[in-house]
Amino acid sequence: MTLGPWERGKALVWDAWPFISGVLVSRAASEADKLSKWRKYESLRDDYILVPFALETIDPWGPRAVKFLKELHPRLVVAASDKRAGSFLALRLSIAIQRVNAASVLGTILRGVGLYDYKLLVYF
Repeated sequence: MTLGPWERGKALVWDAWPFISGVLVSRAASEADKLSKWRKYESLRDDYILVPFALETIDPWGPRAVKFLKELHPRLVVAASDKRAGSFLALRLSIAIQRVNAASVLGTILRGVGLYDYKLLVYF
């Protein structure tokens, strides 16, 4: 959430979540996930500007995420007095996605079995 007003005197609340698209999850599931985020924050709509968006973990980021980050970038540059501020945010989001992916993979490993005990299969 922004500390000050974003536009029209309202603060901005944004929620980014990792999303795996393509073969693993259909676009319909992605849209259902977006709708559930809108419903989750419905009570905040009158007082805040809401921007929920998915950051795709396999494909490039979706248009809503790119649009939001392009709008946020110049504001971060001014606030931080650093022209790299927007890039730093994109990097932090990328690292957060990698952490979620790692947690997902590690969550599938059986307790008491070492990571190197698994046979990794590569399909070409």
